[in-house]
Amino acid sequence: CSSDLMQAQGYPTPRLHALAHPARTFGGVANLSTAAEIVDWLKTAPTPLFGKPVNSTHGVGGVLIADVDAKRETFRTCAGETYPLAALADAIQPFVASGGYLFQEALIADGDVGRMTDGRLATLRVIVLLGPGGPVAHHVICRLPSGANRVDNFRRPGNLICAVDPQTGALGPVIRGV
Repeated sequence: CSSDLMQAQGYPTPRLHALAHPARTFGGVANLSTAAEIVDWLKTAPTPLFGKPVNSTHGVGGVLIADVDAKRETFRTCAGETYPLAALADAIQPFVASGGYLFQEALIADGDVGRMTDGRLATLRVIVLLGPGGPVAHHVICRLPSGANRVDNFRRPGNLICAVDPQTGALGPVIRGV
């Protein structure tokens, strides 16, 4: 598992709380195989919580659960929208059946980035070239989620992107759109 490899190298990783899949399990976390089990687990799950498909890209299928109202069986997203837990359990079933769905600790940005993104994570894409003198950070961009977007993928309408000076870390001009 990639998180095990990252942890073995000393990198912090979000804590995995549950895996939803009809047959697969992962030691030490809740193993959920049905929509009813997912709803029941979410009623007492730690929040904030990030859910994502095991096999997906570009933030497809991801959800940031800010909090859960167990009595009403609803959850609120980072954008303040409220949905039934059963609707989430139904919506993720194709991911559950095909490769699994993870529920993990939600990482919340703080400081200046947190203020710019309402706590949603921004990421850096770093292109590193390996030459005779060793590795060199050649090109760096910062991707910032904006509006109701829960992830920073630039293909999401409204998200922002900017250059980062590899030597100083200073942010360059910010653009939206292509």
